Amino acid sequence: MVLLDYIVVCFYFLGLIFVSWITSRSIRKSEDMFIAGRNSSWWLSGMSTYMTLFSASTFVIWGGVAYRSGVVAALIGNMLGFASFLVGKYLAGKWREMKISSPAEFLTIRFGRRSLNFYTLLGIIGRGFHTAVALYAISIVMSTLMVLPEGHFMAGENGHLAVSWGILILGAITLLYTVLGGFLAVLMTDVIQFGVLITVVIFMLPLSMDAIGGFDNFIAAAPEGYFTPVSAEYPWFWLILWFFINAFTIGGDWPFVQRYISVPTKRDARKSTYLVGALYLLTPIVWYLPAMAFHVI
Repeated sequence: MVLLDYIVVCFYFLGLIFVSWITSRSIRKSEDMFIAGRNSSWWLSGMSTYMTLFSASTFVIWGGVAYRSGVVAALIGNMLGFASFLVGKYLAGKWREMKISSPAEFLTIRFGRRSLNFYTLLGIIGRGFHTAVALYAISIVMSTLMVLPEGHFMAGENGHLAVSWGILILGAITLLYTVLGGFLAVLMTDVIQFGVLITVVIFMLPLSMDAIGGFDNFIAAAPEGYFTPVSAEYPWFWLILWFFINAFTIGGDWPFVQRYISVPTKRDARKSTYLVGALYLLTPIVWYLPAMAFHVI
C-alpha cells in the first residue's frame, strides 16, 4: 500500500463513524437501537441483507470455483436468490407480523425462559467464535497489505502490520459505529459497502474483457464445459441442497430476521427480500466473469 491507499482507507473508516454519529441522534429507545425503530426503508433493509450474505467465501472460495469450473459459480450464487424469493413469499412477512423486537422475546414467547437461557449461552459462544474468525480473516488481509517501517511497535516479525493489531483496530472501529449508531448505522454502512463493491466490480468487467481481447475471444478461448450450469464437483443434487440450506439461513437466522422486522409493514419485509432475490439472480455472473476471464488469460 502507498500513501494514497492509506488516505482512502482512513476516509472510508471515518465515513463509517460519521454515519453512525448522524444516526445516533435518532436513538431514543431500545427499538431505535436494535431494529431502527421499525422505520427502515425496504430497499435499505434489502441491500443490507444482500451484504450480510457476503463473506470471505464469496470471492475467495466461489471465485476459485469460477476460475476452475466457470459459470457454475454464478448458479451457486443464484441459489441464494431463489432462496430469498422463497423466504419473501412465506416467511419475511410472518416475522414482521409477530411484532417482536429480539430473538430473546421470540424464544420466551414460543419456548419459555429455560430455552432462552440455553440459546443465550449458545449464542454468546457461537457468535463469539464466528466474529473471531471473521476478524482474524480480514486482519490477515490487512496485515498482508500493510508494510510498516522497521522497528514500528505495530509491526510483526515479517515487517507487516501484526495480525493482533489488525484485529484490535478493525474490532474497535466495528464496535464504535455499531454501538454509537445502532442498527440503522449498520444498515447504512452496509449500503455504503454495497456501493463500493459494485463500483469496483463494474470497473473490473470492461478491464477484464479488454485484457482478453473482447467477449468473443473470451468465449472462443474458454475451456470445454466452462459455460455449463453444473459440474462434476457441483451437480444438481448439490445445488438443490445448497438452496435449502440458504433458505433456512435467510429465513430463520437472527441477522436476517432483524432486517425483516426493522421495516414498517410486512409488505415492506417481503419487498426487501425480493430485492435480495433479484440482486442475487443478476449480480453473481458479474462478480465471477473477471475470475473466469483470468483463467483464459
